[in-house]
Amino acid sequence: MITIKSGIMSGSCDVKVLSQYNPCITAYLLVADALGCNLVLKNLGDKDKQIAETILDIIEETGGQVHKEKDEIWAKQTGVMKAVEVKNLPEPEMIIPVAVLCCFLKGESIIHNAAVLRTGKTDLLKSLVAELSHLGADIRVEGNALKIRGKQVLSADACYSWNSEEISLAVLLASLRTEGELILMGENSDIIVKIFEKYKKFEKK
Repeated sequence: MITIKSGIMSGSCDVKVLSQYNPCITAYLLVADALGCNLVLKNLGDKDKQIAETILDIIEETGGQVHKEKDEIWAKQTGVMKAVEVKNLPEPEMIIPVAVLCCFLKGESIIHNAAVLRTGKTDLLKSLVAELSHLGADIRVEGNALKIRGKQVLSADACYSWNSEEISLAVLLASLRTEGELILMGENSDIIVKIFEKYKKFEKK
């Protein structure tokens, strides 16, 4: 069981090192930035740059601020971030951090082709909706799409990882805009400690 403390994360992120834990880590890091963190991403590989370009375009469409340089990239939260309609993400897993971002955008966002998350050992679509709903997110599945109506903040609660690293990372992102400490239970939740341990947001029990 891991307790995730409230508060933002700041610092430089070596993406090439962190991507060994998750191939889509760039998407999670940029969404964390857009939710109020102060992270600067450096040392991106070719695939990381492709993911970054897509996520930065989405963040920019919401009204967020983005910075694209050869050696570093980042995104910043603004006060005018609004709902978006998202189609054709290059990696199915990118739906997960984008869905968390949409939980905090003004209006109703739509993520198309979300049903692709149902393939695999874990139904990631079902588990994502379940855990974000536990935190008070207004999120639902309609056909193959996710529809999410944003809120300013969510409420801390006990969440389950569904033995999925991806869901653990989604819960961590959501915790950036929840009130109070959040409990994460289940296997594979350690992934968030491995990636983000230097930010001292965790208490492992």
